[in-house]
Amino acid sequence: MGGAQLSEIMIPKSSRFIAMIALAVLAVLVSGCVTTGRDMPTGQAEVVIRGQSIETIQAKSEEVFHRHGFNMTALTGSEMRFERRGGVTDNLLYGNWVDNKTITEVTVFLVPEGENGWRLRSRSKVLRDTFGDGSNPPVFDLQGAKYGSILKKIRNELTQ
Repeated sequence: MGGAQLSEIMIPKSSRFIAMIALAVLAVLVSGCVTTGRDMPTGQAEVVIRGQSIETIQAKSEEVFHRHGFNMTALTGSEMRFERRGGVTDNLLYGNWVDNKTITEVTVFLVPEGENGWRLRSRSKVLRDTFGDGSNPPVFDLQGAKYGSILKKIRNELTQ
């Protein structure tokens, strides 16, 4: 190649585009692994509710999550788990493009906050159906912060 300069080497535009997308996805995945000082994954949500019993908060949480298409699948002490079938965005983000077989799982933790308060913290993940092998590997939900609006509705309805 004798005197070929770097500027003379041609890389197809489609390859550059794919490389840019891959780098962007990698950047989003790496940034989603950062945690705050309270062991909260970045992008997850929390609110504080004061002056309500844990039972009242749990009942209101079930009601509000149900209005958003979730079913409660577990209630153990200060932990509630809600699930719903994943949507188009979940299927695109998490790779189940053939069948609509993703499940969004949101776990809400009730952590005591002072004398008369509770901190509701959500952690969400997407379960991807592996077409019958039964493993259904969880994937960290990059959209987890969107459940903050549900937690705020719970708080607002309880404090009105």
